Amino acid sequence: MPRSVTNLILEYVDDGIIDRDLLIDACLRYLSEDDVIDMALSNELIDEHHLLSGEDFDDRFSDLSESDRILEKHGCGG
Repeated sequence: MPRSVTNLILEYVDDGIIDRDLLIDACLRYLSEDDVIDMALSNELIDEHHLLSGEDFDDRFSDLSESDRILEKHGCGG
């Protein structure tokens, strides 16, 4: 599938028609959290250890048992 709309929007950014910060904000607010995580990891904007700490980890793996959460947090989950 051609990326004609994507290319048009990027052209608008290059031409100053669309503000780059506005576009970033719009994209991040539109995408699901999983899409943002996938995009950030794929583009090496973050690495895995950012996902496995603090409240984000607790929220993401809240459905796991305590022992499974420990294993996931230390990269041993499967």
